[in-house]
Amino acid sequence: MRDLTDPAAAKSPEPALAFVRYSPDGRVIAAGPQESNHITLFDAESGHPIGRPIVVKPPETGGAQWASFSPDSKRVAVPGAPGRVGIFEVATGRRVGKPLVVGDAELEATIFTPDGRTLIASDDDGSVSMIDIATRRRVRPPLSVGSDPAGALALSPDGRLLAAASFDGPVFVWELKTGELYGPPLTLDRFTL
Repeated sequence: MRDLTDPAAAKSPEPALAFVRYSPDGRVIAAGPQESNHITLFDAESGHPIGRPIVVKPPETGGAQWASFSPDSKRVAVPGAPGRVGIFEVATGRRVGKPLVVGDAELEATIFTPDGRTLIASDDDGSVSMIDIATRRRVRPPLSVGSDPAGALALSPDGRLLAAASFDGPVFVWELKTGELYGPPLTLDRFTL
């Protein structure tokens, strides 16, 4: 068992980690404490932090509660200020260019497409946006889960389907290339076990 301790959050009244992600190559773990403005990258083998924490928001502005690695494990995307995503080099912690502009709402989650060229982001307005990283432009108009926030994102193993969870409950699934819904939203049964 490995105990990851975020030195930058250890003095915080709430140092608990809100998220943790492995890089695709399994060498790095990204973790972010609840209600903190940074993420920390850890060497997965030793458990030691890699460099300094990556600060993504001004102090006292909420937590960096999501991060996603590029398919080649060389970059990590982290939502920061409302509607902005910073992309950072894993090896150095340096931001790659200016943050990507997705919109105005707080972002909930980000993921890279399998080719690493597009970043997908969900937000509190219920939108799921796809941004071409090289051109910094939308690939298509945003997809929608309705008026409630769009949360977690996932791609099918073949990269053909995109799923987004709505805070209201349903999971929406789209064809990634066309943006067409792949059947009706998935809903949970509302019975008690």
